[in-house]
Amino acid sequence: MEEGHFIVLSPCGVCRERLAGHGPDVQVAVATPGEPSTLQWISLREALPHYWLTALPEEVSDWVA
Repeated sequence: MEEGHFIVLSPCGVCRERLAGHGPDVQVAVATPGEPSTLQWISLREALPHYWLTALPEEVSDWVA
């Protein structure tokens, strides 16, 4: 990696699971499409559009739309 250059990585699977415990409206940083060094903020719901635990709505009522 060259001096002063960075790329934005979205949260890994383990991090996403830990963040999911705080609800779907948590903001996470991801790279802007086509520009890996530009940061954008999206909700965890956007990052996990098919979150597995929504199959159990009684467990995660805040995740069910």
